[in-house]
Amino acid sequence: RVRDEGAQRTRSGLRALVQRFDPAVVITPQQNILLSGFTTAQKGEVEALLRDYGILTVEELSNVRRNAMACPALPTCGLALAEAERFLPDLVGEIEQIAADLGLGEEHFTVRMTGCPNGCARPYVADIGLVGRTLGKYSVFLGGNPEGTRLNTLYEDIVPAAELPTLIRSILTAYTNTRQSNERVGDWADRVGG
Repeated sequence: RVRDEGAQRTRSGLRALVQRFDPAVVITPQQNILLSGFTTAQKGEVEALLRDYGILTVEELSNVRRNAMACPALPTCGLALAEAERFLPDLVGEIEQIAADLGLGEEHFTVRMTGCPNGCARPYVADIGLVGRTLGKYSVFLGGNPEGTRLNTLYEDIVPAAELPTLIRSILTAYTNTRQSNERVGDWADRVGG
């Protein structure tokens, strides 16, 4: 319910911003909303309005959150077998903490989650892809890349949602200990194999 209220507040804030400034609005394939056409003089007023509604600017988001994506999944999609959109924000919060603990806060890696194998959020090209297999359980894929030119591979199947943070911590710990210079999570996973 809290997340639903937060989403409603975000929608209200974006609506107020669009009505007040009439910016160009672009929704990207990465599920981002780009608002453009503001003048330099409007910057402070726009940022104040965003703060009033609790909307973070892109600079305030962690790299993990900026590069995470989920499909709508349950209860919206009739094909979904598990949660995605409603579950991923909490999981990303845990991954942010794991990344900070391991000194990976500035790393760029993608986490994509879907509620079924159809892969609407493109988990099969993510550094870490999570695919709903049944209620509360996911397949974990590793080794994709952001260009979408390499598919990841199955790392672990039928992982209970509650175990995902522990599994991801072990993956990122191994990455931290064995990666090569400038190697992304997906490149590392592809090199070492699942």
